[in-house]
Amino acid sequence: MAKKLQLTPELNCTVLEVKKVHGQGYCLDVLISDGCLLQGQTIAVCSLRDNGIVTRIKQLQTPAEVQDLRVERAKYNNVPKCQASTGCRLVCDQHMEHAVAGSRIILINNPKDIDEVEEARDEVQAGLTALKNMEKTDVGVIVVASTLGSLEALTKFLKEKANVPMAGWSLGTVHKKDVMRASVMKEHKPEYAVILAFDVDISPDAQTYAENEEIQIFREEIIYQLQQRFLDHLELAKERQREAVKGDIVFPCTMTIIADNIFNRKNPIVMGCHIDRCDLRVGTPLAALIKDKGPLKIGVVESIEVDNKEVDIGENDTDVCIKIGLTPEMPSIIEFKRHFDADCKIVSIISRRSLDAIKKHYNKDISREQLLLLHELKKQFLQE
Repeated sequence: MAKKLQLTPELNCTVLEVKKVHGQGYCLDVLISDGCLLQGQTIAVCSLRDNGIVTRIKQLQTPAEVQDLRVERAKYNNVPKCQASTGCRLVCDQHMEHAVAGSRIILINNPKDIDEVEEARDEVQAGLTALKNMEKTDVGVIVVASTLGSLEALTKFLKEKANVPMAGWSLGTVHKKDVMRASVMKEHKPEYAVILAFDVDISPDAQTYAENEEIQIFREEIIYQLQQRFLDHLELAKERQREAVKGDIVFPCTMTIIADNIFNRKNPIVMGCHIDRCDLRVGTPLAALIKDKGPLKIGVVESIEVDNKEVDIGENDTDVCIKIGLTPEMPSIIEFKRHFDADCKIVSIISRRSLDAIKKHYNKDISREQLLLLHELKKQFLQE
């Protein structure tokens, strides 16, 4: 353990934050884990826009007394050297606005050696290059993170846990252009019209545009809370979609007419049936399968009774009394013994609209037996 805790001379330094400081421009708050930094040294820093920033350390600063680097108006002292393990602020002679938080800093020993400089540029840009080459799709969510590490964590979460594609990403503040990209998803997949913002600020114009366009920005400073909020959002979106197509769903069922239990022959038909396969639900459209003629629509189930008690679902292999009412598009009269008789099998009517809704939104609610019956009834009602 003692050997593992020993410091090494090789520099290991990470950019914690890129901060604009009054009178000094954009500075880097860094954490030195190993080695040391000296005033005047040349370093390479990962950049969002350039092929790596090569710059000289103009000033090294440490907080006066015991203060936090994150304190806005903390007093800093200029020092000639910072060594591990400590946090310090770098004032550089290059514009650092596009430096990437979470990236490594590489020390360049000989700034005049072009090969060493280019190698350092490539090394600091490696993580960002991998992200830029990461697969993005036309339809997906927008991710804005504070550091490379958090961005990688969120992209992994989207791919492995949420199974949601990513349409774009950025580091730093959420800008209006990010919201505009997210708003495009409203036309393709509304549940993806969101922005996952981790530990970043939201610009005023982006906030205003998001409110006007009704784009949700999930902003959190704890990554697990952000992930859970997005999962809850997806679940709520699924429930809304299920509710929207609920009226289109027809679960499969077949029944046999009990000939001795015909209580009303027409308008509405009230009769006893035995449920042969699967369950019968109120609202199910029914058809009688007439030999050599095919299915005849006889109406919609308005009520179900079992042992003189009204129920919403008649279970498989039970005797039920059902009330069948006409629908507006049907003939004015459908009469038992005139249009169909007790020899006809009664089945639920399957439509393409219903099949698509079940496949997309209710596939987890369908049992194997229901699936098999769906395939059988599909041949009766859909010619493909």
